[in-house]
Amino acid sequence: MKGVNNMLLFGEMYARKLILTWARDKPEGWTLASGAWSPFYFMFRHVPFHPDLFDYSVTSLTGLVSSIRQERRVDAIVGVATTGIPLAAGVALRLGVPLAFTRKLAGVSSVSDLTTGTSLWGQHSLLEGAFQSGMHYLLIDDVVTGGASKLLARQQVEAHAKKNNLELVFEGTAVVVDRGFPGLSNSVHQVSSANILYDQADEILRYGGTEKEVKVIKKYLQAPDLFQDSQTRASVIMSAME
Repeated sequence: MKGVNNMLLFGEMYARKLILTWARDKPEGWTLASGAWSPFYFMFRHVPFHPDLFDYSVTSLTGLVSSIRQERRVDAIVGVATTGIPLAAGVALRLGVPLAFTRKLAGVSSVSDLTTGTSLWGQHSLLEGAFQSGMHYLLIDDVVTGGASKLLARQQVEAHAKKNNLELVFEGTAVVVDRGFPGLSNSVHQVSSANILYDQADEILRYGGTEKEVKVIKKYLQAPDLFQDSQTRASVIMSAME
């Protein structure tokens, strides 16, 4: 087992089947919640169950947040439900920064759902934390792909602020892993990541992964739409038998 400081996160996740691939685990691949097909499945939500992986994740996030605080004012951090909450708690404890977290809203999965969801939520809080007007906050989450869920979390904080007559200043989002193609989500949604799957996918080779798996994962991250074509998908599935 690697120590926390030199852990190969994606290699360890692959070895523990927190990263699943069509070639090793499920030839037919996965249909994601978005409806898109994927040749691999990424399960970061199980990382807190593994103390060493969780420690590494909190440590890498703490370093990232410390760097951000050198450039920007951060009065509090906000953990994004669900996996972002334990991560944010670890960072807040290590840095001595106030912690808040978003509430999970049933039936709300996009910004367009938020207005309806907040009206149904009634008097319950959208955000847990004793904010005061003028505070600057940083969102904390586990993974970013395209950035839509981060925008939703930010809108939820802003809805809470409006409801309570608060002026809060958004200072960006920090995540453990950028699961998408480098630069896509970062530039659009002010996301900073401690680890980039595209750049570090080769780590799985040291844990029994194959060049074929790495090549397909990188190609998918770069152009996921190509894999929605039935012929391309069939070709990838057939390659699991080779």
